[in-house]
Amino acid sequence: MNNHLPECRIPKTKLSALSEYAPAIPAILLALAVSIARAGYYQDAYDAYNARNYQDAIQILEEGIAAAPNDEQLSNLLGQTYFVTRQYDKAIDVLKKTILLDPEIDSAYYLLGLSCMLKTENGQSKPAWFEASQAFQQAVQLKPDEFKYLYNLGHSLLELKKYQQALEPLQNAYNTDKGAADYKTVLDLALAYQLTDQKDKAITYLEKAHELDPSKYQPLKYLGNLYLEKELYDEVTSLGKKLTVLQPDLSSGYLFKGVGHLQAKEYSSARSAFEKAIEKDPKDALAHYHLGLALEGLLGPDSSSFSQLINAYGKAVSLAQDAIPPDWYYRLGHAYELEAHLDWERAVRNVEARARCLRNLRMSRDAYLKAGSGGSARERLEIVNEQIRQLEVIG
Repeated sequence: MNNHLPECRIPKTKLSALSEYAPAIPAILLALAVSIARAGYYQDAYDAYNARNYQDAIQILEEGIAAAPNDEQLSNLLGQTYFVTRQYDKAIDVLKKTILLDPEIDSAYYLLGLSCMLKTENGQSKPAWFEASQAFQQAVQLKPDEFKYLYNLGHSLLELKKYQQALEPLQNAYNTDKGAADYKTVLDLALAYQLTDQKDKAITYLEKAHELDPSKYQPLKYLGNLYLEKELYDEVTSLGKKLTVLQPDLSSGYLFKGVGHLQAKEYSSARSAFEKAIEKDPKDALAHYHLGLALEGLLGPDSSSFSQLINAYGKAVSLAQDAIPPDWYYRLGHAYELEAHLDWERAVRNVEARARCLRNLRMSRDAYLKAGSGGSARERLEIVNEQIRQLEVIG
């Protein structure tokens, strides 16, 4: 080194001080000095971060980036610090810049994805799932075997209702050592299988999720619905008992218990269970439908009123809205038909009874039409149409 050069001791926190020495320092020495100063910023900020002095870390990093705007390490650590202090919008901006500076930093994509998931607007959660999924996808491309990257990619795709696409990353996450023991991973994988109509696999993973964390009620709830679809009534009954203990405010447990009573023809107990389910969740369409089934068993053909049946099945249909099973319409139609028959004898000579009978028969006809072209519905529809014609002729 030339002896005539002044001693070069560069302050860590003031890279701009280099300008005082720049005329006297060869280019290579200047580059080395800049690198040392950047390292100083990084180390000071890193120490503050590890000590959880996040505001100090942010101040150091912002000062360092102002002096060295193209330093990807400073930028990445600033994005991480914004993330842990829940300043997600700032984290997103900084992490995007980090990625432009160095597209190979997998942790930057991961934190960008998490920030997009957790971002808020006006104090309300406002996740950007698509942007999150894109970031996680990039992280997975850089590290295909990283559990947390795979899981969060799969989860974000589930949130986007891209169920088929979610299967691969979630299955790959499960296949890692961490994934097979992680409750959330197993549950999400089960849901992805259920939502792609792979019920047997869904049941397998839901049972595994319950084994991993028996304190969680969600696997039992989803399992119960699948058991119902597969008519595994013993399993449904057992689940109902567990659920009402584990989560007594959840309607599903009482629904599943009621189904067990229904299969045993214990109609009174079934009715009580379904009414309890409706008390917990008045919008539970399945509970209303099964209440109708219990009432059918209790009321019998000689009942003086079928209005309870009509109310139960009608409520079930109105709450279900989409993909209503034909049998629900059929049972609603039959309930209206039974109510109409209470007035049939008097309808011939009594105007009021005739109007009531016609109204119920027409409601029955509408329901049978919606039940589709199944044999029983078609047969009942022909009978009801003939009865309506007879009463309309009378006037």
